[in-house]
Amino acid sequence: MSNDPGLLLTLILVAAVLAVLLHQRLWPGRRGGPPAEIHETPAQPEAPAPPPPCPAPFSGKAWVVDGDTLRVNRARVRLFGMDAPEIGQRGGYPARSHLIRLAGGRQVRVEPVTIDIHGRTVARVWLGETDLSRRMVRDGYAVATARWDLDYVPDEEAARRERRGLWQADPRNGIRDPAAHRRWQARQRQSGGSGRGPA
Repeated sequence: MSNDPGLLLTLILVAAVLAVLLHQRLWPGRRGGPPAEIHETPAQPEAPAPPPPCPAPFSGKAWVVDGDTLRVNRARVRLFGMDAPEIGQRGGYPARSHLIRLAGGRQVRVEPVTIDIHGRTVARVWLGETDLSRRMVRDGYAVATARWDLDYVPDEEAARRERRGLWQADPRNGIRDPAAHRRWQARQRQSGGSGRGPA
């Protein structure tokens, strides 16, 4: 073998590359440990628990929590197909006040659709023949949530066009995205902020 330093360096580099490739072949995704043939199979993630069953339709007096949540017979009920501004968000108190005027202390019929991740019953709520979700959206105090249902989208468009409720001042920005506001609040709480949000 010659004493050529360039040849020696090339041989060392080739050996290093081969060693790395051999290591990756025998131990994929690991930096040491047993060969791939004897890896334990990773634990399979458990399937998420099925949601609790929806309750049967029920009736009772409505007590307003915020612009899209009621308490009926001790059940926390989220109005289906719409989203109102949060308390602390611009429009949150007017939305809550409007829902109080419509249904506060009155007899309602609750037709459950699902249970949400917070354990609330998501439901169509009726005051006589009036769908409260549709009424809140049509009156301009909530937005239609297309991810749930498209039924209320025309009502939101009409409320914007006719500048009803919270759309009076600005038909494009009358109701800021309540879901975005909730995400912002959660980030603020995690970072130690106040979580109140912009007006």
